[in-house]
Amino acid sequence: MLWLFLWLSSVMACTLPSSAVSLARLRPLQVGVGLMEVQSKAADVQSKSPKALTKYLQKRPMQIVFGPRCELWLVDGHHLARALLLAGVLEAPFQLLGDLSSLSDPEFEKEMRSRNWVWLFDEQDRPVTFQDLPVQLEDMKDDPYRSLAWKMKKEGVYRDLSEPFQQFHWARFYRRFITLELLTHFPKLADDVARVVSRSSNAAQLPGFLTFQSCYGLR
Repeated sequence: MLWLFLWLSSVMACTLPSSAVSLARLRPLQVGVGLMEVQSKAADVQSKSPKALTKYLQKRPMQIVFGPRCELWLVDGHHLARALLLAGVLEAPFQLLGDLSSLSDPEFEKEMRSRNWVWLFDEQDRPVTFQDLPVQLEDMKDDPYRSLAWKMKKEGVYRDLSEPFQQFHWARFYRRFITLELLTHFPKLADDVARVVSRSSNAAQLPGFLTFQSCYGLR
């Protein structure tokens, strides 16, 4: 009966196309995105020629993992994936990080937590369960503080690291000092406040923290 087991395993194995994955198949491992970053990336995508876009995406593959029932979960690249959809691009190159389809739902959730591949907070930084995660990319919600964190990263206010969810940690930090009303109605003032608090001792434990001196090359 071993041959039957091996045959069934091969038939039931999760499969992917060789070059590109449909973005409609991808399930997010976070609830929120910074819509400002998404829109910026979408404009950048739309400005590229087909050849330039292909080269651009090949350097930024969607990092995905198979979960139970062969569902495809997006580990990294949420903002780019959402931007591609906004720009009318339906497929993207991918990097398969693993096949965890043999795990049960609780086991898969535990594995995502242990690898720090899931962010279980919503767009208002409220805790959510794994079952609350969006079913598709379009279901992710705008988090304006995540957009603020992206803006500060682009300015070099803090160092860009490869640490998972770095910008969500900074977004959480900015919530302590900047009200949503200020961020919405007085964005330039909110930016100024963010720059100041980012270089204060309050931010010293955040990933990528830079002192005032290091921001400006002072000794």
